[in-house]
This record gives sequence, C-alpha cells and structure tokens, in this order.
Amino acid sequence: MAVLNSGLLAADGISALEKLAADRIEFDALAAVNAGIGEAIMLNLPRFNWRAPEHFSFYSGGAIPGFEDAVPLSTYYSPYRQMGKVAMEMLIDMIEERRDPAAVEQCKLPANYVDFQTI
Repeated sequence: MAVLNSGLLAADGISALEKLAADRIEFDALAAVNAGIGEAIMLNLPRFNWRAPEHFSFYSGGAIPGFEDAVPLSTYYSPYRQMGKVAMEMLIDMIEERRDPAAVEQCKLPANYVDFQTI
C-alpha cells in the first residue's frame, strides 16, 4: 500500500487527486480520512474522467452527503496488524540505532479489495 499524505481539509483531497493525475500514479484504491475529503474527492472525480467503483475502490472515513445510495460500494481492508508489526519493527530498529530516525522511508503493504452493496 502506498500512502499519499494530503492533510485533513477538502482542498487537500482535491490536491491529492491533482497530484495522482499529474504524476500519472497508478492506484486501485483511494481512502479519505473524513467525510469532507471524501465528498470533495467524489465531486471532483469527473474532472479526471474517473469513477468509483468502476475505476478503483473508494473508502471514506465518514458518510458522504449525496452519495448514500451509491451502489455498488467498495472499500479495502487495511492490514492493521501487519502495519502495526512493521511500525514496531521500525521503531525498535530506531531505538537500537539500526535505522536512522530522520530517514524518510516508504513501506508498501497489500490491501484487500472488499465489494459490498448498500443495505
């Protein structure tokens, strides 16, 4: 899993979409940390000729006004235990001085696609 940090505002979600499009970053899932970003993303997808879930799976950390009846919905399952394990290994390596705490690292973990229908 690759993470593109965008901040917590709706405008940050739009900036993330613009970066994905400009850099031609391939992705199969998007996640929004809150409903404000989720709504901004959903409303701006047409600018890039993208649609969820046809082109990728989409998850929002809150209900998105105006999209409650969208079907089918899709999301992804984040491997939280594996993420925690990797984070702890990295932290221990830093404490034991086997890893530079100032170094920026990218760690990719697989996410599992989940398809479900609105109830």
